[in-house]
Amino acid sequence: MVISVEEIEHKIRMFTRQKRIRLKDFFVDWDGLRSGYVTKPRFNRCIDKALLGISSMKLTPQDIDQLAAKYLNTDLGEVCYRDFVETIEESFEPGILSKPPQLQVKATVPFLGTERSQVDVRPDERRKVYDILVKIAHYYHYRSMNIRATYWDFDLNKSGFIQSRQFVTFFPGPPEVKYEEIMALSKYYQDPLYANRVNYLNFRDDIAQVIDELYKPEKPSPPTPVQPEEPVPEAYLSELQRAVERIRVMVHKNGIRTTEFFKDHDPLRSYIISRKQFVDGLYLCCGREAQLSKIDVENIANFYSIPDGRVHYQPFCHTMEHAYNVPALAKKPTVHPVLPPRGALGRTLNSTTVDTLDEKHLQEALGQIKSQIRKRRMLLQPNFKDYDRSVGYTRVVTRNQFESVLSFFNVLPAQQYCDIICRRFADPTTGDVNYPAFCEAVDHEFVHSKVDAPKPAPKVEYVAPPRPLPVDTSKVDIEEILRRIRHFVVVNRVRISEFFRDWDEMRSGLVTKTIFARCLQYMGVDWLSPVDVYSMQKRYTSPQKPDMCSWFAFKAEIESKIEPKDLEKDPNKEVASIETHVLPKVGAVLDTRELPRVDQLRIDAAISRMAERAVYRSIDLRPVFQDWDPLQNGHVTQFQWRQVLSMLEFPADDNEFEAIRKRFSDEIGFDYRRFMHYMVPLPVLVSEYPYHIDTLHKVNEQKKPPELNAVKDIRAIIAKIKIRVKKDRARAHEFFKDYDKLRSGLISKINFTRALDLMKLGLKESEIEAVTTCFTCPIKPDFVMYWPFCDEIESIFTLKHLDKNPLVTPVQFNPPVDWHANNMDTVEDKDLHIVLTRIAKYVGKNRTQLFPFFRDYDVTHNGHCTKNELYRVLSVLDMNKLVSNYECELIGKRFQVIYGEQRDVNYEAFCNEIYDMSCFEPNRP
Repeated sequence: MVISVEEIEHKIRMFTRQKRIRLKDFFVDWDGLRSGYVTKPRFNRCIDKALLGISSMKLTPQDIDQLAAKYLNTDLGEVCYRDFVETIEESFEPGILSKPPQLQVKATVPFLGTERSQVDVRPDERRKVYDILVKIAHYYHYRSMNIRATYWDFDLNKSGFIQSRQFVTFFPGPPEVKYEEIMALSKYYQDPLYANRVNYLNFRDDIAQVIDELYKPEKPSPPTPVQPEEPVPEAYLSELQRAVERIRVMVHKNGIRTTEFFKDHDPLRSYIISRKQFVDGLYLCCGREAQLSKIDVENIANFYSIPDGRVHYQPFCHTMEHAYNVPALAKKPTVHPVLPPRGALGRTLNSTTVDTLDEKHLQEALGQIKSQIRKRRMLLQPNFKDYDRSVGYTRVVTRNQFESVLSFFNVLPAQQYCDIICRRFADPTTGDVNYPAFCEAVDHEFVHSKVDAPKPAPKVEYVAPPRPLPVDTSKVDIEEILRRIRHFVVVNRVRISEFFRDWDEMRSGLVTKTIFARCLQYMGVDWLSPVDVYSMQKRYTSPQKPDMCSWFAFKAEIESKIEPKDLEKDPNKEVASIETHVLPKVGAVLDTRELPRVDQLRIDAAISRMAERAVYRSIDLRPVFQDWDPLQNGHVTQFQWRQVLSMLEFPADDNEFEAIRKRFSDEIGFDYRRFMHYMVPLPVLVSEYPYHIDTLHKVNEQKKPPELNAVKDIRAIIAKIKIRVKKDRARAHEFFKDYDKLRSGLISKINFTRALDLMKLGLKESEIEAVTTCFTCPIKPDFVMYWPFCDEIESIFTLKHLDKNPLVTPVQFNPPVDWHANNMDTVEDKDLHIVLTRIAKYVGKNRTQLFPFFRDYDVTHNGHCTKNELYRVLSVLDMNKLVSNYECELIGKRFQVIYGEQRDVNYEAFCNEIYDMSCFEPNRP
């Protein structure tokens, strides 16, 4: 049977929606460029993979070929899977224009079954099945049963079908359902293709629809208070308003969250509860504190009731919790919250009404007490306050305490009247007596609380800002202001950007004009007048934003002349000295010629007399002026200056003082430093610093110290190196090869010197130079041949290429003894032999132990001592008579060793030589 392409697409659409399959994900892996096309074999493979595991959804190769032929692009030879996916996943038919898209939306199948597969039945049978569903729908709804969970275990393939006998046997219905009715349901939901299978998901779907029809709620509408058809009496509204106002006051005073008392009865948060739940919650919330009667509670519940009899508590809680504030006040800037008048939130009295007789008795009792208090001038409130039980001043006392105080003043009325008074002034919450209210009722001079009259809400009207007055900036010297600011920045080392960038988070270089003026003040530029600030704002107004000022331009104009930018790009650019930007104080006169001629003559005459007196008497004015200058800024007041001159007896008349004041005064005060410098000029001091630096350079010039015990002969130097290498067992080649990566046998002279230094041979600079010259490469004068040098040094261990010369016998290198290298001429050798023979005879005769005396001077135990220590030991042993100074020098020269750079005497060799010549064994007893 051949089916059409539309039917194939419909089948695929139903199953992909039922399995929530996204077909596009199976094609994009084969379309790396996301072109929307794949080959036909890949299209077939993707279709098979997408429908894999759906046993009831099997497409033949002919069906897939039909799909591929429909979406095949003949030009490319590929299948457009993008169009195929859009066709399967489309929400409505775009080609149908007769119906709106909202009516064409294809709803997603919510169950495992793809389509409702039912057998055709007669209308009377369908009606019978519907009656059965209505019959059992109440049972399922009351118990909230899940039919799908009952049959889920029997649906092994999770296809939505089970056996008919399983459906009948485990039918989850009420006991009153008969077997014939269950069989009717089984037949009604029978699968048309398989007679013994039942689609239980369709059964569950129909039950859910019936339950929705039976228990469908009415269309929700915002609950509103009951609005009676007849006009509400004014007395009812006033009584309801008073009750609500009492609740608002109690909620505001005690911080009660009214919602907490109702939401426990509303688990779904629908803000609707039963009438009884609302009444109980209201009593629990503030019934006692607000003195709510049963009538008040009923009126409130009636006002917030909805047509079905329940109460909508959300508007009630909203009204209570926003008693004296406005929700979302930040979004309503023109709204003014109405605060309660002062005294309105004080303690309230019991509002329980009393009958006319009790009211008459109350007035009589209060009148008697009032007359006694006025007559005897008593103060009740301090005595009541002594019984106040709390540190917080609760303003209530117990009834016994109240009667005790009245009895103390002998004004306690009869018990009947006392009960009426206590009931009238009782606190509604605690039941105690409110004694301030009682005192206010009986004592006309005592005022406990006063409730102000409510004030009307302020009106919000727009007040237009005044138009700015024109500012005359013609007399403002803006350049002088900038020079003064530049002087301030240089002197105080001010960084301008530190004061502006906090107001410019986007670093746009712009701030408002108000902030610009504020930042100038923060900098310390507080001497500018409003006209000067306006001129600065006008100068740096941004052309793009007229209400903003460019602080970047202000900073550049101030700092560009102090330190120009981009100096690293032009290092030869001349920069003016910072001192050029330092200006004198405002009002200071720098040159006397700026004053009138008369004042010049007066200043010269007065200063001459003062200078003569200061020099003659050696008066130093600086300490005296500094005592009056705590800030040490070089200025004192004019009165202090005159007082100092009078104290030091410097003569001058008033005209001269006035002329001097004009010459040396500025905006800060009198500049006494300029005055003293003008009166007694200080001698010009020549800076000795350059001369001192030149002297230090000459003293600290690096002078190479003379080399001590330097060897000149290259052979002796090589022998010295061999001896040191033999002692240290060092491999010379290891120190040079790191500098010869190519193993060419050549390294630079610097690296050769560095390698010799790492070997720690103890060579002098001249010795290193001699070795370097000896092994310099003739072809490359800047390089040294280190292989011949290493071969020569390592010959002390073995001969090179000994395997090629088996007949050669290597000679072992033995380092000579240090003192054996000391050469002496024949005369000195003969004289030395004589003196040694003389000492040996003395030692052999007296059996003198030489070693202990020498070891006392050998702290490091290296077998060496100085020549002075040698002569001292000989003196201790009384051998100084046997040896003259010349002979002592010969001994030192013969047994001389160089230890470091010091010439010592090898006393061990000397002692052994003496012992050998005297045939004396020192260690034998």
